[in-house]
Formats: sequence, structure tokens, C-alpha cells
Amino acid sequence: YLREDVLKNAYATVIIDFIKNIMFEESPDEKIYGLVIKTIDMLKYNYDVIDLLNAFMIKVTAFSGVQPILDNCIICGANKKGAYRFSIDIGGIICDNCKTDDYFDTYLNDIEIRYLKYLLYNKLEKIEGIKIDKSSKIKIRKLLSKYLIKNFDIKEFNSIKFLNYLDWIIERIGTWRIICY
Repeated sequence: YLREDVLKNAYATVIIDFIKNIMFEESPDEKIYGLVIKTIDMLKYNYDVIDLLNAFMIKVTAFSGVQPILDNCIICGANKKGAYRFSIDIGGIICDNCKTDDYFDTYLNDIEIRYLKYLLYNKLEKIEGIKIDKSSKIKIRKLLSKYLIKNFDIKEFNSIKFLNYLDWIIERIGTWRIICY
């Protein structure tokens, strides 16, 4: 099934590439390896590949002890609905009162924060049919990949670059299938 679908293959490659960068043979983590196998296996079904990868990435942060703070402002503890900024450097969401001048902070609306929490706290099988626009899913994927790169000190992550390139092509052409002919 992965050989027949370039996009699913690209997403599976990101998962494997990521694990290759963070795991060591001397200290295997059964939870993370189980998550890898389950996520790749689920690619053969009709789950949204972006949802699967986002769920995989946010769950890996939890299993590895670098889970971002999503329930309240990481600086002042405020817990209100609305927009926040996600700070990769600080490791969570920041309210408007505490916002920093960090160029790399990413604006997240309430729906995007709830999406992240949903992926984090629910089983992979439950992520089917999430109602959030594709641009928000891709924004979250890019945010999580940057978060993982920073927190796991990943030097080389070419598969995510390829995935971003595929996004660029799809955005301009409309479908990745055109590039296969």
C-alpha cells in the first residue's frame, strides 16, 4: 500500500526518519516503537495522513518527556479560550499578556489548540474525520516538526523537507498524482 501512494510513502518516511534520529539501539522505547508500527499500519486505511503524522509527533513528545504545555499559558498559567502563540523555545502556548518578541512563535487559534489536544489525548483510531481545515493541519505539522527538531537536536531531517516540497507542488498543481506521470 505504501509503494502505490507517494504521499503515504512520504509520511511513512518522515516517521521512520524521525525515529532513526531520536532512538538508540541501546535504549529502545517500546511505547514509541509500538506507536511507529501502529501509525504506519494505519496508513493503509483511509485515515488522513496529516492527522496521523500530527498525532504521531505530539504523542512522541509525551512519551519522551518533552510534551508542550497546551492547557494554559506556560508563563502566567492563564487558561482562557481564544488565540495563543506557541513557543517552540519555551515549550508551549503563551497568552497575549505574556507574548514574547520571539520571531519563531506561531499563532494558534482555539480550534488549532483543541486539535492538538485531541490528537494528544485520544487513541490513533479515534482521529478519523476531524473537522479542521487542511491549511491548519499543515501548519500544525510544520510547527510540530520544528518542535521535534529543536527538542531532539535533530541535525538532518530531509524527509520533512521533501514533505514540505510536496505540499508546495500540491498547492500549485492541485494534486501530487500529476507529478507521477
